[in-house]
Amino acid sequence: MPLITKSHVKIGTSIIGMTYTHMDNLDCMSDYKLREWKAAFGVRPVVCCEAWMMISQQALHRKLYVVHFYWALYWMRTYQTETEAARTLNTNPKTMREKVQEIVHLLSCAMSKVVSSISIC
Repeated sequence: MPLITKSHVKIGTSIIGMTYTHMDNLDCMSDYKLREWKAAFGVRPVVCCEAWMMISQQALHRKLYVVHFYWALYWMRTYQTETEAARTLNTNPKTMREKVQEIVHLLSCAMSKVVSSISIC
């Protein structure tokens, strides 16, 4: 079952330790908090929700969850070292690397015109 935008905002903000007040608009947050969100993940919550819906069936089949999706977005946006990103995301570098690589692969297969991939899907 796809998550609604409000649920994505709750998950994404909890992953990066961001506080916000829910608002009844498209992104479920204020313009200021939206800038903070986009600094961490690169795109608006509604875009995250759509992208997750595109890959969710394959991801769940591989035991990848929405939290791993946000790890991947965070890493691609901030491009920190594995150790720094893992520390921020409260995981270890090896787990983060494995999950992020799998999510990026799924995204590259689902959105071949947006994300290029070396491997064949």
